[in-house]
Amino acid sequence: MSTKRKNKPKNHRLTQYIKVLSKQNSWNNYAVCLACSENLEENELSKLTFTNKKPQVKNHLKNCEYFKKKIGSQEEVGAIINLTDNENEEIEKNKHLRADSDSGKIGREKVLRYLESMQSNLNTVFFKTIEGEISSTRSFVSTSTSITSSSKRHLHLVKTGDNVLENILVQTPTKKEQPIFERLLLKASDISSERERMIEIIPKIEGLIKDARDDLDAKVIAIISDSAAAYAEAQYRLRLEYPHIVFLLCFAHQCQLAICDIFKESPSLKNASFKAITIAAYFKSGNNSYFIDKLRDIQKELYKKYYSIMVPCETRWNSHYYCFKSLVRSKQALRNLAIQHERPQSAPAEASTSTSNNTNEIYLNKDICKILLDNNWWDTIEALQEILLPYCVVLNKLQSDKARLFELLHALGYFIQFWNQYSNVELRGKMIERLEKRWYQWEQPLLLLSFMLHPKYRLAYFNSGIENLTFITLGRYLTYYYKAWFQKRPTRLLLDFEDYCQKIEPFNDETFNQFGDDVFKFWKYVEGNYKELASIALRIFGICNDKVLSISKLYASINFSFRKKELQKNKIEFLDLNAKPVNDNLQQNPANDDDDFDEIIRDEDNIITSER
Repeated sequence: MSTKRKNKPKNHRLTQYIKVLSKQNSWNNYAVCLACSENLEENELSKLTFTNKKPQVKNHLKNCEYFKKKIGSQEEVGAIINLTDNENEEIEKNKHLRADSDSGKIGREKVLRYLESMQSNLNTVFFKTIEGEISSTRSFVSTSTSITSSSKRHLHLVKTGDNVLENILVQTPTKKEQPIFERLLLKASDISSERERMIEIIPKIEGLIKDARDDLDAKVIAIISDSAAAYAEAQYRLRLEYPHIVFLLCFAHQCQLAICDIFKESPSLKNASFKAITIAAYFKSGNNSYFIDKLRDIQKELYKKYYSIMVPCETRWNSHYYCFKSLVRSKQALRNLAIQHERPQSAPAEASTSTSNNTNEIYLNKDICKILLDNNWWDTIEALQEILLPYCVVLNKLQSDKARLFELLHALGYFIQFWNQYSNVELRGKMIERLEKRWYQWEQPLLLLSFMLHPKYRLAYFNSGIENLTFITLGRYLTYYYKAWFQKRPTRLLLDFEDYCQKIEPFNDETFNQFGDDVFKFWKYVEGNYKELASIALRIFGICNDKVLSISKLYASINFSFRKKELQKNKIEFLDLNAKPVNDNLQQNPANDDDDFDEIIRDEDNIITSER
């Protein structure tokens, strides 16, 4: 009988460009690039090994200078790595896709035309079908062909000039117009498998801008990315080429990095946090179910209810706060558990949980007991919880789709005020210094104008002793942005700005108060008589964390989620696949309300946090 493995994978088409070294496991091998092996010594070559799988091989060959030199040009390299394994297979696949497209009339151009019919003058949001996902939209198009142009009165997408503070983006469709599909993916650009280098990021961003202009004649006004060095460098280069587009760092990501600064400046807080995560992980592990049950019994006895210990997640913002909160909430129960199940001093000391041979008593891990019975550690965790609370309040606001530039300035001021009142002088000074460094990374004039052009704030909260922070300086900023954004010289911008500074009607407080603090609607109201100043204000207040073209990883999927119950309630949600539901007010979060909340939910997925 043959001993050969069944279904053994055949060599892929890129095998000819690599050299297999040794087995990695029963299915994969380690390999190196032939071009690298011809140019590098063995010790250097050993650092460039990769798995003999097509995605890893493609990624290496794409970025290998030796391979590029051997082949001739980057275009030829691209032609090699982008070929399919079986050309006949590809031909059949293309025939099948063409047949599907003809029979269902769902070609890419038809989908785009249909989306254009939904909103002919769309300015900021643009859509593009995903390659390979065409067939998944068949049910959508085939059931929607009866919708005529009259359906435009029922659909309304966010565009430049709309009140983007409102979340209801689609009004009531009639029963015949209700699509029966569950989810339609629109616009995705994924480079997660590629190296995040500036030279690779720039073409991707430019491609998105070009698609917006060419496909739907949409105008991108702002791009937000995270704070990685590659993205920051790409922003700097692109800002020179596209002066009419605002390039900013993600508000919420900056806040999260500020939280990380706390642990960088305080080894004691970092050590306490590490121990807290160790405790949380211990009481969430199925291997420790005995002590988890004992803890729940003690909780029931002490609190008349159960509390779950939360485990933080690196990609879930605010999850560290909820972890510390859950431990402090069960502090007495955890200490009682450690006292009841601590190994006696007379018993042999062991590092791990063990059972006494004489009494069959199960003892708690001695390191866990040591942490739980350490009063200093509990004091540090409680202090850390108090430090993180203001950050969580701000982060919950900034990660929502309503966060505006002036709210970021509020957040920075709030952090400075918090640390100015902090008792630890050394940590206070270091954290304020780090916050100032983050302030320097931002486009400060834009943030200052967002505060100045808010009728509720103006210059009231600024330090009057700063010489270069005057109406004249801000007028220069306004002139610069007007020229950069609209590519023309202003004619009465400063005159309008003077009326605004003097609070001449309609810029007086009485007029603004009638808009209920809705600054966007206010500037829409005055736009008719103050076009130049209002155009800048509307551009600034139209920038928010999620509703612009967000490219934190250059991977964004936007979808319309239509649910039967929500349709009956005349609401349809506009969702970002990379975001979780959030509350603007942290006190509304169940995990932070001591009076109304009885039990921390066991399922961490239900905690109101957001993924990066």
